[in-house]
Amino acid sequence: MQKWTKGKVKEKSDNAVFLDQATYDRILNSIPKLGKHISTSHLIDKFKIVGSVARIMLRRAVANGSIRSVEQHSRQALYTPVAQVAAEKPAATAAPATKGKKK
Repeated sequence: MQKWTKGKVKEKSDNAVFLDQATYDRILNSIPKLGKHISTSHLIDKFKIVGSVARIMLRRAVANGSIRSVEQHSRQALYTPVAQVAAEKPAATAAPATKGKKK
């Protein structure tokens, strides 16, 4: 029996393996500004870098304190900006206080 369709073939992406100093600084400074949830795959799509470079950049951003880890798994990690966490904590503590005054 002959197979007539070969199926869809995904195009191979040509992501960067090496970074120059200017690109390194630009990526490291823009990681906390990416949004509420930051992951390795988000960096790969946005900056067109390979996964190993993206994981290293995320680890360095955690080390310098601009982001923090929310969820760690053996295959995927999820991060959030530190300013986002600091902004959520006062709102969470203020909400129960207003409920107590209404009673």
